[in-house]
Amino acid sequence: MANPFSGLENIGASYMAGARLAQERQRRADEILARQEEARIRQQYYQDIIAEREAARLATAADREAQGSTLFGKYLVRKADGTIDYQASQAAKQAGEERGQLGAAYGALAARDEKIGPISPEIMQTPQFIAARATGLEKRAGEQKAVRNALLSQGYIPVEETPEPFGFTPDLLRAPRDTSEDFVIEGQRFQPGPLARMRATKPVKPTFVGKETFSVLGREVSRDLTKEQMDALVQAYQSGNTGGGTNAPLGDIVVDPNSPYGLRYIPRK
Repeated sequence: MANPFSGLENIGASYMAGARLAQERQRRADEILARQEEARIRQQYYQDIIAEREAARLATAADREAQGSTLFGKYLVRKADGTIDYQASQAAKQAGEERGQLGAAYGALAARDEKIGPISPEIMQTPQFIAARATGLEKRAGEQKAVRNALLSQGYIPVEETPEPFGFTPDLLRAPRDTSEDFVIEGQRFQPGPLARMRATKPVKPTFVGKETFSVLGREVSRDLTKEQMDALVQAYQSGNTGGGTNAPLGDIVVDPNSPYGLRYIPRK
């Protein structure tokens, strides 16, 4: 007689085989998901590294840009890709500084109206040339004003020079004016006026080196002596002292306008 439960054994084996197959499929699916997650994490890690490096590169580029702008300023030169050309920028800066130095020197010379020859427009347009020339002109104007004021205070007067008319004039009969004492300030001539001439002829105050008391007509007189008068007094005294010998009597110093230095020695008898 046949076994009534023989079919159940086949059903159980099939069920177990299906369960094992499902578990294997789930395991493989989990492994695939795990590998995908690992790949995603690895990709994100690499992207983070790339992003950090790019940020660092951009920060470094920004710092170099700021440093280059500070270092070269208006002389900054860029390459075709927009980056700084340090060699060209340095050459441009050096050339610009040399132009500035020349501009300052030429500006100072131009303010003093010195003959320096032609100056290139590139030099004349530099800020250094403009500033040096303006400063020099201001200083020169102040010096000229001070000299004019000094001349006016000393009695010099400005001369209004007008062109001589053509033809014979009475001025041609006059002797030319002496201009040896004139001063010319920026084309303006100054001549000494009466006050300046009076000061020029003012006698110099003598310098006294001593005082001498002597007898004049029986009276004691004290008088300041210049060096010349003192020398004459000493010479007269020595002459009288040696001329009379060691026992020669002393004399008197008297005022005599006809004698040298206004003094004369009279030995006593």
